Amino acid sequence: MSPERAIRKKNYIAWNTMVRRCHNPKASGFSRYGAKGITVCNRWRVHANFIEDMGFRPEGCSFDRKDNSKGYWCGKCEECVRLSRETNCEWSTFRQQVRNRSITPEIDMYGQLMSPSEIEEKFGTPRWLVLSRYNAGIRDAHQIISTDRLSLGRRVKITSKLENVIRFDFSEGMSLVELANKYGPCVSTISKIVKKGQ
Repeated sequence: MSPERAIRKKNYIAWNTMVRRCHNPKASGFSRYGAKGITVCNRWRVHANFIEDMGFRPEGCSFDRKDNSKGYWCGKCEECVRLSRETNCEWSTFRQQVRNRSITPEIDMYGQLMSPSEIEEKFGTPRWLVLSRYNAGIRDAHQIISTDRLSLGRRVKITSKLENVIRFDFSEGMSLVELANKYGPCVSTISKIVKKGQ
């Protein structure tokens, strides 16, 4: 298969997947798209129109919606104009798509909302660690990017007495990271202990 034909095939697959998951109840992914009201505008249900508006897929990119609560709209067909829809699609890198996902949290980092990937880029803290700390209930920017290895935990026997002490110190204002550093369990374990007592 020639390189040009391979590019055309990839574009067709991307387009076909988009239309099927929005308009075919039997398609995989329909429950996350069509069933939630995500649709493809009339113009883009024709492959040639989609290619005319979006062009071919750039290397390293895939098709993405700018606003995940809205559909795949060209912004210029009769349907889009009548419903005041602006274009909602672009070719994005994987990193850009991760930032745009509805499940990706926006974390307040010193007054600026950032995704875990952006925090990794700017501060060097691995994305998985940022998410782990955020999911453990940590919201303090300094604690989210902390390189303190103790906050990752060490082996400690969790007794009911230790759990009660941790809950008390938490109620007195100690942060999850401070508790992890003081008593030893990792931040997620500390978070579970605190939540268990609420």
